[in-house]
Amino acid sequence: MRFLLQIISVKSIKNVNELKKDKKNKETFGEFNLGKTLYIVISLVLTIVLFIGMLYLRDRLSNDITYDSVVTVKKACPEGEVITSKNADTYFTIAKIPSENNIAGTYTKIKDLVNNKSKVNLEVGEIVANKDFTNVNEYTDDITNPVLTSIEASGISNAAGGSLRQGDIINISIITNGNSSDTAGSTVGSITTSENAITFKDVYVANAKDSSGADIAATDTTTAATVFSLILDQDDSAQLNDALNKGSLIRIEKVLSDSKAEK
Repeated sequence: MRFLLQIISVKSIKNVNELKKDKKNKETFGEFNLGKTLYIVISLVLTIVLFIGMLYLRDRLSNDITYDSVVTVKKACPEGEVITSKNADTYFTIAKIPSENNIAGTYTKIKDLVNNKSKVNLEVGEIVANKDFTNVNEYTDDITNPVLTSIEASGISNAAGGSLRQGDIINISIITNGNSSDTAGSTVGSITTSENAITFKDVYVANAKDSSGADIAATDTTTAATVFSLILDQDDSAQLNDALNKGSLIRIEKVLSDSKAEK
């Protein structure tokens, strides 16, 4: 009996100790949870305050910066490319830049680039300015009755080495062996005549083809061009055809200086 009572007493003491231990652990855990919760709440509040402060600062700073919408290069545009309504959106896009980064002569509308020919290679991200282009309409706007006519040079040696492309400006000389016209030695408009030749000046090349008749891209620097579509006044075209019928040799010169743009 005494032994049994001792066993019961020992178990009772152990149970009491375990209860005390559990209670202490719960109190400690509760204190830990409370501290962790307060830390999370404070961190969250500080994060929200910081975020609001950054938004406020951004708005204040952005109000002090003005932006301009300008045309920039979306895809690299090679030198000599004639911009058309079909390829304009391929090469260019509209972007907003800080006004302080803007440059003189920038374009603000992509459509304003149509019928312009690039003078230089344009890289992606560049701001597009009118100094980088030649307006091909400068050579055709004054034509009263424009027509499209074609000529063929006898070889690339007579066609600026075959390097002529769409958008180029050329002078065409036709050797006539003294049969040019009764106006030999005179200059009428863009046509100059002499005893042995007639020259058509500042003629716009609308298209260039190789000897097989295939179109040559303006950016193709290797294919030789010998057939050309030209924009001329109707009267000039008639004189050109007459000279071609009488002439024995055609020589084509590429105009390198943009004389009209410089005036």
